[in-house]
Amino acid sequence: MNTTIKCKYCGREIEISEALQHKIQEEALTAEKSRHQQELAAARKLAEQQVFQKLSQDFELQLKTLQKERDEEKDRNSKLLKQLEDLTDQIRQLRRKDEERELEMKKRLSEEEGKIKDELAKKFLDEHELKDKEKEKVISDLKKALEEAQRKAEQGSQQT
Repeated sequence: MNTTIKCKYCGREIEISEALQHKIQEEALTAEKSRHQQELAAARKLAEQQVFQKLSQDFELQLKTLQKERDEEKDRNSKLLKQLEDLTDQIRQLRRKDEERELEMKKRLSEEEGKIKDELAKKFLDEHELKDKEKEKVISDLKKALEEAQRKAEQGSQQT
């Protein structure tokens, strides 16, 4: 295959041999490969940028979601702590009221016990006084009976 080319300076036609033709084809192929690799590298870089941007957006979205969940959890925890404090205060107040009621009941029982003791002491004193009075009456009756018997005995001896 004879191929001729025209010189751009002198205008003469020059025949190109197969070796030269092969060399030109290789240079064109190398240049095309280089251009293709550059395009491939640019496409790869663009794809990496797009993937990085997408991953960044996903990460930011996930981070915002996690922060929102954390904030909600903090709010929930603070509400639960507040409820726990309120319940603890209520329990403390109920215990205090229970202790006060218990003290009041003990005081009432003590007062009632004191009243009962006083009543029993008064009752025993009254019974004792009553028994003493009965004994004194019996003694005085016996004395009267004895005096009367002595007087009768004296009158009877005077008559005899």
